[in-house]
Amino acid sequence: MAGTESVCSHCDPHEIVRCGGAAGETGSRMNGVVWRVGDKGDRERLESFTCCPADHLPRRPCDRPWAHEVQTYFRRDAIKSSNRYRLSHDQRLLLVMDGPVLVGAAVHALTDADDPAGLRERSLVAYAVALDYHGKSLSDGCRASTAVLDAVVTDIASRHGEEQVVFLHALVAPANEASRTCLRRYGLPPHGKDNSGQYVLHSARIC
Repeated sequence: MAGTESVCSHCDPHEIVRCGGAAGETGSRMNGVVWRVGDKGDRERLESFTCCPADHLPRRPCDRPWAHEVQTYFRRDAIKSSNRYRLSHDQRLLLVMDGPVLVGAAVHALTDADDPAGLRERSLVAYAVALDYHGKSLSDGCRASTAVLDAVVTDIASRHGEEQVVFLHALVAPANEASRTCLRRYGLPPHGKDNSGQYVLHSARIC
């Protein structure tokens, strides 16, 4: 889960993470892979969204509490949270589909440190890839985790003017090596622990 962090002093304001698709309410790729903004009509789809390995091993305790936390968030809270903070923080729930299958989801929002007259700052509140697509590619050949982050970056770009500088921040549990590797590979490097000391802050300029 990500929180609200101010821009990291180690981030290069001139280095920009690539943007993976066309801006707008709906981004499309190839061969039926699309992303779109989620809403209350997706409640049933999200209630069955699985990204925690323990769901397939019900008799074993979950050794990845962060995965269980994110799964619970998308199943129970993502829609109502995004509706609640839609106006105050421009919070957005995004769904990535490969044909009829939900392969990933993400939520991003403005942070409390966002400055409409200066640096714009966004938090990756949560993101996840469906368990069956962990480490796999979609029908268009793109890695599933990359497609989810492409959707986030593309949607954020559509929310700000071309002249604005936008940073994206994500807080990740230190033991969550899969997400940390994914973010580093995408271009959001780590910048040490957050103020609480509990999470690693990944951050980069994306626009």
